[in-house]
Amino acid sequence: MTTQAQGENTNHLIEIYKIHAAAADDVSRRRDSANRMYLGATTAVIIAIGVIARLGTGDLPWWIAIAGLGVLGALIESGWLGVIKAHRQLNEKKFEVLLELEKQLPFDFYQKEWDLMEEGKNPKAYREVTIAEKDLPRYFQWAFIVMAVGATVWGLVTTMS
Repeated sequence: MTTQAQGENTNHLIEIYKIHAAAADDVSRRRDSANRMYLGATTAVIIAIGVIARLGTGDLPWWIAIAGLGVLGALIESGWLGVIKAHRQLNEKKFEVLLELEKQLPFDFYQKEWDLMEEGKNPKAYREVTIAEKDLPRYFQWAFIVMAVGATVWGLVTTMS
């Protein structure tokens, strides 16, 4: 291959690389947007619980409303965790492709960065965002489950006595 042909091939690969890197960034933006949406839904459930605590539930026993909101909250968190997992899987594959493309380019940006972060194997060098990102919905999910079970047990015990 001539030097000119090699240069054109490199330019072509760089353009592909740029497009693919932009697509990986887009996944991250969609992920942030999804996180905001799920956090908003979680906040709405918490606000509804506060409204019930303040204003009551009318004829509906309070524990049924709280248990229902707990179940709803736990389902929202489950969906949130699923979306985080899907985005993680998608980004993993996008970066595998980027790393493969880099092997054909003069400098392998992401591979060098990944090497410096010890390929994610040392949490002191790098802690995956997804791992930290999953903590919040997991904490909320457990809180909602405990709330739903607690309200149900409380309601059944008090109704039976």
